[in-house]
Amino acid sequence: MRWTKQGALRGFLLGVLVCAPMARAQLAGFDPQTAGIFGTVLAEGSNIPISGVIVSVRSLAGGSFAGVLTDSSGRFEMQGLTPGNYEIVLEEAGYEPTRANLELSAPMQPVELHLRVINRPPRGSTDYTVSVRELKIPGRARAAFDKGLERLEKFDAAGGRTQFARAIAVFPEYYEAYYHLGVAELRLRNNRKAAEAFQKAIDLSGGRYPWAQFSLGFVLCRLGDYAEAKKVIDRVLEVDDNSAIGHVMLSVVLFGLNRLDEIGLSGIGGCSWAETRVCDAAA
Repeated sequence: MRWTKQGALRGFLLGVLVCAPMARAQLAGFDPQTAGIFGTVLAEGSNIPISGVIVSVRSLAGGSFAGVLTDSSGRFEMQGLTPGNYEIVLEEAGYEPTRANLELSAPMQPVELHLRVINRPPRGSTDYTVSVRELKIPGRARAAFDKGLERLEKFDAAGGRTQFARAIAVFPEYYEAYYHLGVAELRLRNNRKAAEAFQKAIDLSGGRYPWAQFSLGFVLCRLGDYAEAKKVIDRVLEVDDNSAIGHVMLSVVLFGLNRLDEIGLSGIGGCSWAETRVCDAAA
């Protein structure tokens, strides 16, 4: 596998051209015959595979960290890991971040992970705490927003976009609806419209909705504006310096800016970056 600037950035960042037949990563400096992870990422409830999810894996003992994208079947593979305890972090626009611990011992250990759509409370929830702002959201806006989430859960981005636009028309301050509108536009490959929606969510929330900031940085990388993307990612890390996705994105941004000497400084919690390799999407 090789990590070229053109291929790796397209394959690692965007999920537009993911590696075939499977997204893979290998940590440098380890015996590739030791241990590995073979995983699948599915949508909670429907068990539909999700492609383009950024999977971050780090050793709880410290010293190694890697990231890779899931392929079109929601699968990913990491090789060359030493046996031990690892943390797996899944982060994808429109879904709640998912963390799982794994005790790695087998030569190729299978794992199945699930993502839940953001802002959808668990079934049977008895939490009746409601903020003052939530009380201000009209019922029609909330209903349209919920329908939009249902459309996204069913991978109907166009239908979701329609519902989020309706929610915004009723309640223009609905920054969660703007964020999910951006997610829908992103899935429809409307990058600039997605960026506009994410920026609107940031503005309306006063910068207190970090997923909008992360997603804006994601889109700016897709558009090749790495300098602006770095500003956005830096703001995310100012709030949460332990964000796995923040550090993954920062390293890719630095790579895009040809500031390779700084990539090793962007470890998580003091961990240094191991070399991350993803197959060349252009191959």
